[in-house]
Amino acid sequence: MADDTIEVEFQLTVDDLVAFNAFTCNKLANKCAVCKPIAGFIILNAFCGLLSFVFLKDRPEFFSLFVGIFLGIVAITFLYMYTNKRTLKSIYDHKSYKDICFFDRRTFRLLSDCIQELTSRSETLYKWSAVKGVDQDRNHIFIFLGPSLAYIVPKRAFADEAAFERFYQKCLEYFNAAKGEPAQEAAG
Repeated sequence: MADDTIEVEFQLTVDDLVAFNAFTCNKLANKCAVCKPIAGFIILNAFCGLLSFVFLKDRPEFFSLFVGIFLGIVAITFLYMYTNKRTLKSIYDHKSYKDICFFDRRTFRLLSDCIQELTSRSETLYKWSAVKGVDQDRNHIFIFLGPSLAYIVPKRAFADEAAFERFYQKCLEYFNAAKGEPAQEAAG
């Protein structure tokens, strides 16, 4: 193994898959100027506004409208945060997912020309030139192989924050080198 090779070992959990889904949904929503969630938000706010007019008819119209918008925002937030994660968890917790390789213990090696993934069932090499992107959230590094397909590397696999950040920086270095771009520092 070369000196510049970084190796990390971990096992994915249901929470990692849910976090990846939330991350990609948020990215997609941020890229879309007119999205279905906005339409749902407007419809839910209109419904809550109508209910507030009915139940708060003694109050000024502006107050009723404000209460309706506020209730709509609360409802959307609850629906997104609670039901999306709960639904995904129930899907991934299902016994049919327990026997697939998502949850196998795995070792990742970052090599200058590829990513090597080792599990008890397989060994995969993926060239950096085929990687579509590298990103992170607070608890994961995502090495994108497609728009909604990625290697997920959880932060808990590292000894400390510095090791997590070194791994991310090395991913960026190899990814940018394969694309012929200068190395970039991670955004704050």
